[in-house]
Amino acid sequence: MSTTRNSGPEYPISLRPKTTITTKVLIVSALAVIACCLFSISASAQTPLSLGTLTTLGNPSSCNSGSGFYYYIYPNTGLALDMNCQAAKVSGCNNLGVTTSTLNVTIGYLSPVGVVPGVTVANGLVVLHGGGNGTAPESFALTDNYFRAGYEVVQVVWADDWEMISDPITGYGNIQAAACRPATVFNWVNTNLFLTNVLNNNSRAGMCALGDSAGSAAVAYSMAYYNAGSYLDNVELLSGPVLSDIEQGCQWKPQAASVTVCSSTSNNGGYGCQLGGGSTWTLSPTYLSGANSSVGGWTNDMSCANANGLNQSTTQQSETQWLLQSLVDQSNITGLGATPTFN
Repeated sequence: MSTTRNSGPEYPISLRPKTTITTKVLIVSALAVIACCLFSISASAQTPLSLGTLTTLGNPSSCNSGSGFYYYIYPNTGLALDMNCQAAKVSGCNNLGVTTSTLNVTIGYLSPVGVVPGVTVANGLVVLHGGGNGTAPESFALTDNYFRAGYEVVQVVWADDWEMISDPITGYGNIQAAACRPATVFNWVNTNLFLTNVLNNNSRAGMCALGDSAGSAAVAYSMAYYNAGSYLDNVELLSGPVLSDIEQGCQWKPQAASVTVCSSTSNNGGYGCQLGGGSTWTLSPTYLSGANSSVGGWTNDMSCANANGLNQSTTQQSETQWLLQSLVDQSNITGLGATPTFN
């Protein structure tokens, strides 16, 4: 549907890069249009956790750009082309002894073919997942850059926090189990949009994903635990993944020890930090105010980084539960949790 607009708005994302996690984290600071970064840590292959079921709800319709979804403005006309929005629900996410409630999601997508001048086939597809609870589309500017570079773009927007297994929660939450939801969406996008609409017309096209802050965790969980690494060619993890080691982020009295980031003794000589030309800094990976409340709510343990304000020492039980739902390799915790695949 074509409408007239003057400019594209910008939309804030919660749980942004104030949170620092440093155990087995891929830090990416480059925002290049086409540059993607491989999620690469060595570990042995494991059986992935099972995906849920995505059920479409009706036919696609024009996205409501007022809700932050991307739209393309034609050159020299002021006319805009909205994304196609497919409403859906994700159900059947049952892993790690946890039954995750059904959650609605909207998948917005737009192909540049025949729209962007000179684009006759898409270079690939980039699915973008926003930060925080995932209820707002990822950056308009980033999406626009990829689209104008000839990539089909997809935005994922949840009706409620994707990290919450249910509302209300009885007992501990489990973000790793809840990550079945975005993993199921990414798999649907690959099957129904990339393989069908993109790869068929360009055998060199890539299936890519970009996640921001907690959205980068959605991508990384999908790769490490839900086999998304089998079809994602490249990913870009911006300001995260912030749920890499939830135990360290939530630990209180004492807080997790400070670490030096981008030091000369870092893995690969601090190679990842060179992308943004950043300097060395030292900080505890403890979640800051705001982020601690979000993670405390998702894990149903508000002792996370003193989110409850009680200033209590962290219990061993809480530390174990936080670790078991983190991204980091848990193969040394015999019989507990799932073991990720990193390659």
